[in-house]
Amino acid sequence: MGKKGKTGIIVFVSNSSWGILFFRSGLIKEFLSHGFIVKVLAPEDHYTRELINAGVAFEALNLSPCGKNPLKELNSFLQLYRLYRRIQPDLILHYTIKPNIYGSLAAYLAGIPSIAVVTGLGRLATFSGRLRPWLSKLYAWGLVFSREVWFLNDRDEAAFLEAGLFRAGKSFVLPGEGVDTNYFSPRDRVPSGAKEGLSFLFAGRLLWDKGLGELASAAKNLKLDFPELRIFLIGFVCPDHPAGVPMKQIRRWEKQGIFRYLGETRDVRPYLNRTDCLVFPSYREGMSRIIMEAASMEVPVITTSRTGCADLVEDGKNGLLCEAGDPASLEAAMRRFMNLSPEQRLEMGKLGRIRMQTTVDEHKIIRVCMQRLEPYLRPVFAGVLQLNLNSGS
Repeated sequence: MGKKGKTGIIVFVSNSSWGILFFRSGLIKEFLSHGFIVKVLAPEDHYTRELINAGVAFEALNLSPCGKNPLKELNSFLQLYRLYRRIQPDLILHYTIKPNIYGSLAAYLAGIPSIAVVTGLGRLATFSGRLRPWLSKLYAWGLVFSREVWFLNDRDEAAFLEAGLFRAGKSFVLPGEGVDTNYFSPRDRVPSGAKEGLSFLFAGRLLWDKGLGELASAAKNLKLDFPELRIFLIGFVCPDHPAGVPMKQIRRWEKQGIFRYLGETRDVRPYLNRTDCLVFPSYREGMSRIIMEAASMEVPVITTSRTGCADLVEDGKNGLLCEAGDPASLEAAMRRFMNLSPEQRLEMGKLGRIRMQTTVDEHKIIRVCMQRLEPYLRPVFAGVLQLNLNSGS
C-alpha cells in the first residue's frame, strides 16, 4: 500500500519504552510501511532512542508502573488526556494496566477510539494485598471506555470475563504478539551435548514471580550432584517493582555458586545459541516472548503449566513442564531434561521451531492485527488507500 493524501496517526501507549521496542516493533514497522505516522507515549528509558531511530515520534509520559501516589496518578491521567487532545490520533493502542485504565478513559473523553491490549494479568494474578479488589474495580471501570479489549490467550479472557471486568462480545484473542522466526533462527547454535557440561539459561526480568526463588532452590540441589552444571541468569533488575529480586540477592546466589549473572542484553540470541535449555518457571504470562524466541532458535524449554507458558510448550515434545511455585517439580523437570540423549534434546529443539513457525510467526500475527484493525483504519483514508490484506502486502 502506498501513501496518497491524508496520513493517519496511530498512538501506542505503554508503561515502558523497552516494552514497545521489544514486543511491538514489528507492528509499528507495518504501520510505518503503510504511510501511517506512529507516535509512542511511554516513560523514557535507555531504549527510547532506538524507538526514535526506528521512525516513531516519541513523547515521554510521567507514569510509574507501580506508583500509588493519588496525585501523581491523577497527573498521569491528565497528561494522557492533554496529549490525546493535542495529537488527535485516529486510533490508540493501550498496553499494560495503567495505560489500559487511565488511557481508555482519557481517549473516550477526547473522542478517540482506543483498544486495550491485556498482555497478561500481571499484578491482578499475583497481588494478594487489600488493594487488589480496588485494582480490579479500576480495571473494570477503565475497560468500559475502550472500543475493544484484546487478550493474548483465551484463559486471561475467561478470567476477566468471569470477574466481570468487561462485557461479553467486546473481546478478541490475539494468539500472542508473535516472534520473528527469521531473526530468531538457529544459526551457529552450539549445544553442549554431554550431560555433565549442560547449561541452563533464565532470561527475563528478575522478578520473584518469574520463579527465580524456585530456580535457585532447584539449582542448588542439582549442583550438589552435578558440580559442572552451568546455570546462567540474564535480564534486568527491577528495584521499583513489588516482586523485584534485589541485586544483593543475585550476588548472594552467585557467591554460593548457584548462578552466574550475565547482566542485561540488547540481543539475547548469542546467549540462547550457547545454552542447552531455557528455564522459565514463571507463575503466569500473557504469552511469553522469551519462550517464543528460544523455541524459534531450536532451544528446548522448561517452563510451568500456567497460562502463557504451557500454551507454547507441549510436554515431552518441544520442552518440559513443571508446576509453578514448586521447586521440587522444577528440579525433577531439569533432571528429566539432563537424562535425555543429545539426539532427543536436538529433536526437542527442532519441534519447537516448527511449532513457532506454524502458530506464532510474527508476520502471521501482524496480519491478524491489521485485519482486525481495518474497520478503524479504513475511514481515515476514505477509500483512497487500500490495505491489500488479501494479497498479504
